[in-house]
Amino acid sequence: QDIARVSNGASNSALDSDAIPAQLSVREGLLGQRIQDLESHGESVTIMCVGESGVGKSTLLSNIFTVPIVHSVPKPTVKIVETSVKFECDGIPITVHLIDTPGYGDGMDIRKSFSYVKDYLEAKFQQSLKRETQIERQDRHSLDTSLGVDAILYFFSPHRCKTVDLEFLKSIQGYATIIPILAKADTMTADELAEFRSTVIKKLKATGIKVFHSPFAIISSPYVVRSHQNSRGELIHGREYPWGTAESENELHSDLPALRRCLITEGLSELHEATRRYYERYRAMQLTRKNSLFARLRRAITGFVQTALVIFAIKEAPRIRGDILGGFGDYFDDDERGVSPTYIYDDVMQGRGASSKRTSILKWISR
Repeated sequence: QDIARVSNGASNSALDSDAIPAQLSVREGLLGQRIQDLESHGESVTIMCVGESGVGKSTLLSNIFTVPIVHSVPKPTVKIVETSVKFECDGIPITVHLIDTPGYGDGMDIRKSFSYVKDYLEAKFQQSLKRETQIERQDRHSLDTSLGVDAILYFFSPHRCKTVDLEFLKSIQGYATIIPILAKADTMTADELAEFRSTVIKKLKATGIKVFHSPFAIISSPYVVRSHQNSRGELIHGREYPWGTAESENELHSDLPALRRCLITEGLSELHEATRRYYERYRAMQLTRKNSLFARLRRAITGFVQTALVIFAIKEAPRIRGDILGGFGDYFDDDERGVSPTYIYDDVMQGRGASSKRTSILKWISR
């Protein structure tokens, strides 16, 4: 009764929390439903790696989720390669779509390589728009989690933040969330790494490029260090040097664990929300452009028809004039009524001696 009384009150009145029965655990109920939905459908994330050739894009994808990307030994990536990884974390099924791209140093035209990536990102949005406009659509969860690329890991080569890097990042803003990666962090000293990180942050800010997270300094390796094990007795990935071993999973050496948490747990919801915003913007732009095209097409067709009618009328004017004068000559001699079209129409419709010729001409004029 209390709830009914509050609901039937003024439309702008606030609902008193004391009016809700204490037994109704809204928070627990909603969280329980959310967990059930996650356990049933799981979560997914789409990650793309972009950068110069030889900076370790394929290796990083392999290290993040411990899965080989096409080849087990380092080889140049010559085309876009898509790989899916499925695993379970805390009872939640997770699907990760990994997209590896060719290094832009492998081609003669750098801008063509960047255009290749941008076209791929736009094609993902186009596929989502096509699925959404189908008569029989996928379920809501599939549509919401496959809109496009959730994160682009852009690799900066050690000590180098080039103008071409910044130009490319500006060109793909609005297509996916950008996360900068400082590749091969083990090739820089601690002071050099700190200075390089600061330089990248300043240049990104100066050019107006928005990123999801500050740059991650990554050490990745396709090789297992057999002389080292983690706390669980497992072999680890890393790189051995005469002065020591750089471990990929050691947060004192590499930001790889922090990057993994950012992509899977701490930042996943925000990544999905950003992808939804980018897709909605693309969708609105495409529909507006489509409607505008149809409007221009209609105006063009209307103008063409009108022009054709004018040309036809000019060309056929002598014949039409002769037909009209010949068919309605008796009306031009009628001094009482004159030549008003109303009288002509009335006579034809009421059958007062109208000839079939006059009737056919009136029908032609009305059409």
